[in-house]
Amino acid sequence: MDKTWDKDELWLSLYRVSERLRNYYARTRIPDVNQEYLELTLSQLRVIGCIVTHPSMKMKVKDVAHELGITSGGVSQLVDGLEKIGILKRCQEETDRRIVSITLSDEGRAMYNRAIDVHKRIFAALMKDIEQEKIEAFHDVLETMYQRVSLLENDELSLD
Repeated sequence: MDKTWDKDELWLSLYRVSERLRNYYARTRIPDVNQEYLELTLSQLRVIGCIVTHPSMKMKVKDVAHELGITSGGVSQLVDGLEKIGILKRCQEETDRRIVSITLSDEGRAMYNRAIDVHKRIFAALMKDIEQEKIEAFHDVLETMYQRVSLLENDELSLD
């Protein structure tokens, strides 16, 4: 028997899953495939992920802050810590040396790849035994929602 979801239940389900996963990541040390632990906080991983998914793989602190919805001061503290352990590095823009961007070091890229492997393992466990057609439909819905968030951000989608 198919269950029909109303919008309020669906929104709440998505919120609950995302928060529960966020909390799981925040409090659980998960070994990578080599049984080594990633010694990074969830906030640090978010900064790294933000930079890695940017087309140029480098960003200004204020742009990371905007993307993550936190203050530039908060991002600066995270970047300082990540730079100190060799994950991130600061670089001056060639066109304007007053502009400083942050990018991943070689060690940072390796750390990010290890983190992605951990995330894939977690996601595979979550999706285990779910029918392929449901996974494909879920993927389609997520992609559509992602595209519509851009419309929301640009005031091109009505909330009515």
